Order: sequence, then C-alpha cells, then structure tokens
Amino acid sequence: MPESIIRSAKDHNEETIENSESSANLPEKGADIVPLIIWTPGFILRFTLVLIVGLSVAGLLTEGWVNGYYPSEWTELAYTILAFACWFALFLSANSLWVRLGSGLSIIWTGFMGIHFCITLLIVRDQTYTIIAHVVAATNIALAGSYVCLSIAYILFKRWDTWFFRLAPIATVIVIVLVYHFSPPQTHTLRGLENSTAEIALALSLCIWWLRPSCWKTQPGPTFLLGMIPLLELFFSMSRNYTEGEPVFFTLVALLLSALAAMRIMQREQQYAKRV
Repeated sequence: MPESIIRSAKDHNEETIENSESSANLPEKGADIVPLIIWTPGFILRFTLVLIVGLSVAGLLTEGWVNGYYPSEWTELAYTILAFACWFALFLSANSLWVRLGSGLSIIWTGFMGIHFCITLLIVRDQTYTIIAHVVAATNIALAGSYVCLSIAYILFKRWDTWFFRLAPIATVIVIVLVYHFSPPQTHTLRGLENSTAEIALALSLCIWWLRPSCWKTQPGPTFLLGMIPLLELFFSMSRNYTEGEPVFFTLVALLLSALAAMRIMQREQQYAKRV
C-alpha cells in the first residue's frame, strides 16, 4: 500500500511539474496565471463566524451538561452531525481524487464517532466497554487513513515524504507490538491490543501532518487544524489531570476543528475549480 501511494503521488507530482513547465514556455499567457487566493473576505467572515459561534456554543453546552440538564452525548452528536455535513459537502465538491478519498474516510470517521456516542447514550456503560474498544480502534484507523489521503493532495513529494510513508507503517507495527508486549499481563487480550492500536493510530495521525514540512508549507491551515484533533484526543486519553467538563468541551472542539478543516479544504477546491 505505501508503495502504491508513493507511486501515485509521484505521478501526480510529475504531472504538476509538466504543467508548470508548459506554462513557463508560454510567456504570452503568463498574465492569466494568478496565485490561488483562499482567504477571501467572504470566506474569512464565514470561517470566523463558525469558529466563534462554535466555541461559544460548546462552552454553553458543556456548562449545561455539568449542571445535569442533559447527557453529554446529545451535544457531541450535534457537533458530529456538523462535521459530517461539512465533510459530505467536501466529498461532493472535491476536484482531487485524494481529497475525495480523504473526505470519504472522514465521513466514515464521523460515522464511527456518532456510533460511539449513541452506544454510550443508549446502553449501560459497563456493558459496552468491549464494543466501544472496537469502535474506537476503527474510528482512529479511519482518521489515519483520511489524513494520509488529505495530506498527499496538492503536495509535491520531497525526499522526507517518501521516506516517511515507507517507514511509518513499519514503525507503527513495531510500536504496537512493543506496547502490547510490555503492557501488564492482564491487558494481553484482544481489547488490550485494540486499545494500543487506537492510541498508536492517533499518534500516527498527528505525525502524518506535523512531522512533514511539505504539509506546513503547502497546507498550513489544514495541517494545524487536523493535527490538533489527535493531539487533543491523545492528551485526554493519557492524562487524568482535568476537571469534569474538560473532556466533553475539547471533544466538541475537536469536532469543530474537523468541520473548519473541511471548510478550508472545500474553499481551496472551489477556488481551484474557478481558476481552471
């Protein structure tokens, strides 16, 4: 799989280079080639409104849950639907095959998130621990797959990108085996293996964006927004030093960041379609 990804990315890069070289050979058309402007005034306004309103509502909803007015799963489901709608809209409007694949996997990710919240809402928590372990592992794997596709789109592969996708699968398997081997004997079960896989998949998702300079250079907005999601989830899965409402609030923030990233990528797709 990594070799096919790298090969497809290289073909895409070669096509991009050929197009740029052919454009360079036509100076009379150079005036028609303008930089792609993503942060237009209208998009800045929409993005800012969604960010401010989303954070404000997340704080209010978390406060209502802390006071016992409703289960936290209802608020998380509402933000999951928002993220799902944004990724579905991107899936319909995507021009790049990698973006379409990534948005499709993000739709699957939001679907698993919604299933997780529905299970904890409708079924007694003690009876769902094993089921939730399956769902969480599938959720994080779908997130990692989505990040691979989205991080490849519109990026000219450098040497480090090639080596990253060659070494990352091997390193991921080795780390999962080591974590499972050195964990306490009582956790040497399928559920323990799934928990280890889920956490390593989150760490891999973070590395896919933040350890590749080409992502920061080409897609700084999605790199920051999408990289924050696994970072927040890793923090609250490993740490217990937080108040009662913080996990719920930052779960809503992670879903909001996902929706904002979909909006940002969709804006890039729309501007690209207009220029073409």
